[in-house]
Order: sequence, then structure tokens, then C-alpha cells
Amino acid sequence: MPSRTLVTLFVILAQAAFPSRSGAAEEPKEELPPMLTLSEAQRQFLATVTAWKIEVSHDYPHATNREVPILRDCETILKRAGYQTDASGATVLLKIRVKGSAQSASYMASPSLRYSGAELIINASLITTDPAPKTVLSFSEVRGVRETPWSISGGYLTPADAPFVETYGECAGFDAQLFSVLLAVKGTRPIYDCTAEYYLSKNAFTFIRASGERSFVPLLIADLLAGKGTALGYIAGCLGALGDLRAVEPLCMSLTDKQGNVCLPVVAALAKLGDARAISHLRGALLSTNALGTWASLAGSEVASALRTLDWRPETAREKVLYYLALNETNQLQAMKGAAVPVLLDLLNEEKGRSEVAARLLGTMKEPSAIVPLSKALLGSKRYGLRLAAAEALPEIGTAQAMEPLATALMSDSESRIRAACAKGLGVVGGALAPKFLGQAVLGDKDQAVVVAAAQALGRLKDRAGVEYLTRSLNHSNSAVRLEATQALREIGDAKAVPALRDRLEKETAKPVQESMIAAMAALGVEPKELSFTGRLRLLAEKKQWEEIRSFLDGQPTENVIEALALEEELVNKTARFILVTRTGKYDLQGHAAWKQWWDTEGKNQPKP
Repeated sequence: MPSRTLVTLFVILAQAAFPSRSGAAEEPKEELPPMLTLSEAQRQFLATVTAWKIEVSHDYPHATNREVPILRDCETILKRAGYQTDASGATVLLKIRVKGSAQSASYMASPSLRYSGAELIINASLITTDPAPKTVLSFSEVRGVRETPWSISGGYLTPADAPFVETYGECAGFDAQLFSVLLAVKGTRPIYDCTAEYYLSKNAFTFIRASGERSFVPLLIADLLAGKGTALGYIAGCLGALGDLRAVEPLCMSLTDKQGNVCLPVVAALAKLGDARAISHLRGALLSTNALGTWASLAGSEVASALRTLDWRPETAREKVLYYLALNETNQLQAMKGAAVPVLLDLLNEEKGRSEVAARLLGTMKEPSAIVPLSKALLGSKRYGLRLAAAEALPEIGTAQAMEPLATALMSDSESRIRAACAKGLGVVGGALAPKFLGQAVLGDKDQAVVVAAAQALGRLKDRAGVEYLTRSLNHSNSAVRLEATQALREIGDAKAVPALRDRLEKETAKPVQESMIAAMAALGVEPKELSFTGRLRLLAEKKQWEEIRSFLDGQPTENVIEALALEEELVNKTARFILVTRTGKYDLQGHAAWKQWWDTEGKNQPKP
């Protein structure tokens, strides 16, 4: 399917999946080349023409059997204007030359040469077909480039594989020039009819927006009021861009769809038109509990921004809260203090996105009266977003009353991200039973993120009741969990953790965890002599005690000194190698593997010095 229609197709699919967002397509933003301006003589001549001949030549060096569908589009546009497009009886010839080339040949991330995209250059002219042909019009050159995002497997192996058809979608300027000719000769109707063509809809609407031609407005209004849902975003965008105040009331009538949800392109169009008649309708949408649809935060922001553009200012407490909330002006809401709280608490009952924003704001405001409503939301709402917002807001309020709902959700919520937020929150609010619930999560939750969050929370609490759970988690299969447990034990600072840390260190294979365990034991006052050979060296290295390392290794047999090289501790390695070179004279040996091979093959059989 030609990529020229991908935006239109996206709108159609989005409407089918989310009918409440009908018409939410982004407004076209293509930059068009200068439109063609016809002289009166050219216009009068073309008004006499009834048939056009179209001739397209394609030039794609090194890319055979490739062409873009420009002939199909030209024929469709001209037929919409009432012209015949066969060769018989044609008095003008539209001569088009399309040149395409593969772009940016490079090796990218592949061993083979690849091409990253394509370029198209379109030149065209309109000439007479009489025995002495002469040029009637010359079109401006149109250039389109499409690059493929870099990736490991990206690019095209041969020039013939380059995306020429997709690049044609970047050449809307050619259609715009043809539309400008027809506008001068045939008026608006043929161009507007092209908006109903699957392959031309986007380019036709783009031209209408850029044309500034207000004679399109009645046609646009008719389709707007008829509920042309799949093109509503384009229609509203055109009405806003054309700036005709006849569109204000029809746009207000179309502000919400059949389900009562706000259409964002209509909001944007009303803001552009800047007419005060839209204020009451936009205000109603802002205050409604249903009009802002599934994406309430986004819709509310657009509506509030449009009201600001129209110089509307809120007066009642509810108006102020919803207005400032939509614009994310939390400083204004906080300045309202207690006046904002009842409205925010009421918003928690909305089944829309504003309830989540309200929940977080109540947490930021540290509002004690929100504890119970937020707890009910955390434990009772079916909406993931609201439960998460409540879990994050409750700890910010910071009262012990929040411990029970957070602990309950930690043990029962089906979503791991919410459980992790509850674990983090328990580390903030604390409470006598908090270590127990966090410990159960450390040992029993199946999600790594939740276990890590619970371990971190135990460390933050610094409650010795958490030591038992954390020491048991030192044998967890995931190294990230072992690392967080070790760091939490260090923060708690209870020497009862030392035996478990010492035992685990002998089996630990993850270097970051080894380093963390050594640091924890050093912080807990463990002496190097209390540890095994490797543990002692690691602890001495952590404390940067070079002389002790030198003294300790000097008293070790050569085989043990070689094994010290396997620790990958720079201070230990340098000291061990110095001792080995001094003892053996083998200056050319580097690393544990080389020294181990030398020892096994000849070193251990040599007489001791």
C-alpha cells in the first residue's frame, strides 16, 4: 500500500479502534513549494481544454522495474475536474519526469553495503499538442527524501530496494501545484472532491489549508456537520487555518462526538479562530466529568489552553481547580490551599485521567484528609493508573495511617509496578509492622522489581527487624536482589548480618555483589583476619591497605599468590605480580592464566629459593 496514504489510513484505523477520539488526526504540516499563479491568458486557454494527455518518464539509475504511482494520481485529479485523460482529442500534454536515486550508501552496522533511503526529483511542464508545441506552464521542481532510521539490520541491499514509492509520499508539492492550476480554472469543487479519494485525501486537505481560499469553507462546514469522522481532524484543521468566522458555530456544534467526548482538532480550530462565542462551549467541556474522554489530561490541557487563548479566566473554586490542573499549574493550586481540596477529592471519583492527576497533587500538597479516599482508591479502584497514583501519593502525605493500605496492596495487588510503589512507600511511612510486610515481599514476591524495592525500603527504615529477611535473601537467584540486600544490611548496620555475608561471599560470583559485601563487612567492623584467603584480600583492598596486602601475600606459598591474581582487584594484582616476579624472575608473564599455566607445567617442580 503506498505510504502516501499512511496518515489517512492511520486516522481510519484509529477511529475504528477508538471511536471516542474521532477526528484526532494531526493537522498536515507539509511545506509546499510556491503554488502556480496563472495569467489571465493561461487561465482562459485552459478553460477551453477538455482533454489532457499525461506522459510520465521514470529514471531510476541502477534500479530497474521501479516507478511511483504519479500517473494514477494525476488521472484521478483531472477526472475529478471533469477532464478526459486519454490520448484522443487532448489539446495539452502534461509531461512529467521522475528521477529517483538510492541515498547514503554505507556499511551501517552490516558487513555488506547498504542504502539508507531514497530521493525523488519531479519536474513537469504543460505543453500544447498542436504541430508547433509550446510550453503553457512550467511546474516548480519538487524534491522528496526519505531516510530509514539506523538499525542493525536497517538499510537496503541494492538500489532497486530503495523506498521510492514511500518517498513519493514526501512529494505532496507536486499535487499542490496541479491543484492550484485547477483552482484557478475550475474552482474549489474538484479539489474538494479529491478529499474523498483514498490516495489523495491528505494532500488535498493540505492544499486547502495552505491555499487561504475561503470559498472552501461552506464545503468543509457541510462535511463537518455531516459527521465525516475519518476526516474530522483535517476538516477542523482547515477551518482553523482559513480563519473564516462562519466556522465558529459549526465547530462549537461539533466540539463533542456522539459519546460526548471532546474532539481535539475542533478545540485547536476554535482557539485559532479566536471568537468569544466558543468560550461557553469550551468551558462546559472543561467542567464536564465525561467530555474529556479517555485521555482526560491531554484533552483538558488543550481545552484550558484554548480558553486561555480566548482570554477566559476561571472564577469559581471548581473552575480554578480544573483549569489550573489542566495546565499543570500546581503552584496556583497550592496557593488555593484548602479551597482546592474538596474539588480534588471529588475528582478521585471520576473514571477519567483527571483522577490520577488529582491523586498525585493531593500527595504533593500533603493533605491529611486525602488518606482515606486515596486508600479506597488504592484498594478498590479497577483502574491501574489511579491505583498507582494513590500508591505514590500516600507516602508523600507521610502519616502512619498510610501504612495499612500500602501493606495490603503490597500483598494483594496484581500489578508489579503498584506493588513496588507500595514497597517504596512503606520505606517512607514506616510503622511497627512495615519490616514484616516488606520482608515477606523480599522472600515471597515473584517479581524482581518488587523484591528490589522492598529490600531498598528495609534499608531505608534501618530497622533491625529486617535483618533476618535480608540475610535469607542473600541466596536469591538474582544478583540484583543480592546486591540490594547487601546494601540494605550495610545501611541497617547490625553485626548479626556478618556471618551470612561471610558465608555468601565464599560462593558469590557476581563481582558487584562481592564488592558490596566486602564494603558492608568493612562498615560493620569485620577484621580481615576473620575472613578466608580471598575474602581477606578483598577486604584489605577495600580498605586500601597495601602494606597489609604485601605482608599477607609475602607469607603465602607461590601457588596462593598466583591465585590472588584471579581476584581482579588492581591493588592485589599489582602486589601479587611484584612478589611473583621477585621470587621467580619471570617478568614476561601477565595475568592469572599465564602464571597458572607456568606453575602447573614447570614452576611447582622447581626447587624453592
